[in-house]
Amino acid sequence: MKLKKPHLGFVCLLILLLYVVSVYSQTSAATDAAVMQELKKGINPPSSLSWSDPDPCKWDKVQCAVLMAASKNALTGSLPSFAGLSSLQSILLSDNGFTSIPNDFFDGMTSLQSVYLDKNPFSPCLTDLHLSFNNLEGPLPSSFSGSSIQSLWLNGLQGRLNGSIALVQNMTQLTQLWLQGNEFSGPWPDRLSGLTQLHDCNLRDNSLTGPVPNSLVNLPSLKMVNLTNNLLQVAYAKCIFCASG
Repeated sequence: MKLKKPHLGFVCLLILLLYVVSVYSQTSAATDAAVMQELKKGINPPSSLSWSDPDPCKWDKVQCAVLMAASKNALTGSLPSFAGLSSLQSILLSDNGFTSIPNDFFDGMTSLQSVYLDKNPFSPCLTDLHLSFNNLEGPLPSSFSGSSIQSLWLNGLQGRLNGSIALVQNMTQLTQLWLQGNEFSGPWPDRLSGLTQLHDCNLRDNSLTGPVPNSLVNLPSLKMVNLTNNLLQVAYAKCIFCASG
């Protein structure tokens, strides 16, 4: 899975030494400043950065635009929460050493369009991954197979994830699977009997084909399924809980 590149002509002008952060709009400057002060506490920047001014726009290596870019900077630990950074449009933190994502990472980020977090060794104990309504594209990442993810939200009208969903059969910890509003195609995987905790499954508005396997139909935990607007052959009435859409 990759994310669409931001359409920002000035990206090449940014200095990718530590954090190049975009945080402000006229309507949210005070809130974003408070969030940035908390972010500073979490990452303990060196004194050489001169991040002492109460106005983050005056910090060294910080530009008040719309982008945070710090890929390939050997940053480690848990990602700090960016919750409340309402002006931030793009986050580029690929190829670092981050091990976990806080549950509120995306809260209040109303302008966010693109996120690059690939090539980070995220902990296998990640249980909730909610990336709804973002500009995601490409196939499901192979690292999802066998992971401990329980609640996976990759839905949204802007989403353009595609390819097979075969690796879902190896995500045996899933309780909630939301992949609606994308471009997934091909047949359902045959061996879904291992998803014994799955109770909520939404795959409407994709291009999946063929029969719905009995291994999904017969899951005892299953309570809600929505497969509307696919090319599926439903073999058993239990699959239709929301035929009206």
